[in-house]
Amino acid sequence: MLIKTNSAKIHNKKPIKKRDFTKFDSEMFLETIIHKFQHLPQTEDDPSKDLNQALKVLGDSLNQQAPLKHISRSKKKLPQKPSITTDLYKSIKIKNKMYRTLVRTRLPNTKAHNHCKKYRNKFRNIMEMSKRNYYQSLSKFLIGNRFHVKLCILSPENCKQSLQVKS
Repeated sequence: MLIKTNSAKIHNKKPIKKRDFTKFDSEMFLETIIHKFQHLPQTEDDPSKDLNQALKVLGDSLNQQAPLKHISRSKKKLPQKPSITTDLYKSIKIKNKMYRTLVRTRLPNTKAHNHCKKYRNKFRNIMEMSKRNYYQSLSKFLIGNRFHVKLCILSPENCKQSLQVKS
């Protein structure tokens, strides 16, 4: 008997990469580009080769100054859940850490167990309030600006950006 899995979906997921501009220095970037452009050989017969060389120089110097880095799974999920802020993600990590230590100790009725339960309940309430506030502000914004309704339905990321700008 053959069991058919849906491995095509799993293996076709490409990792998302973004540029890391944390150590980007614009002056150094311009200096390297100018230096490399001065030493480029020019061909008079084919301008497309010159353009390809110039684009290669720009790409190489950009890769040196701002390399591409893989984005973790949790960072990929950030745009999907706009009501969760970075502080809430930090508290999620704390809650998960507390739960892991509780599972390791395996002592059910202790101070750590009670503390974990209280933290979990408070965290749930804060998450519900965060979602409620986000969607209330979104509805108020959309009632005032009906032009953005279709945009928000098609791509929530643009809606989140416009909400941050307007509110």
